[in-house]
Amino acid sequence: MDIVGRIKELCVERQLTFAELERTVGISNGQIRRWNSVSPKSETLQKIADHFGVSTDYLLGRTPVQKIASPQSNEENEEYDDLVIMFRKNEREIPEQERAHYRKEVEKLMDFVKYTMKNLDDASNTHQE
Repeated sequence: MDIVGRIKELCVERQLTFAELERTVGISNGQIRRWNSVSPKSETLQKIADHFGVSTDYLLGRTPVQKIASPQSNEENEEYDDLVIMFRKNEREIPEQERAHYRKEVEKLMDFVKYTMKNLDDASNTHQE
């Protein structure tokens, strides 16, 4: 399967159109379909891979494995996978016109969690010294 086919498959799984994906990752309208005849820039391909949480090798057809290798333990990966599945399942229940807003709100939530965890780690390290 070619790049466009893999991206289409990922979009179908997530009930997302090419146009929605292009807007979300910040590329021009119709760009993905042009990849049938022209190779994408590596930065653009990386944006698509990051959006779906897959490797560029998967998009290029070099591996059938979608998941990106992670240095986390298996238990942490399972928790992460469960979280991703939960967000994706909930996203499917949201009307298409509201999904971009949903993703932005989830990103804000994750930024807040990272900020909070960093502050907790910093406070913990200060108390240990």
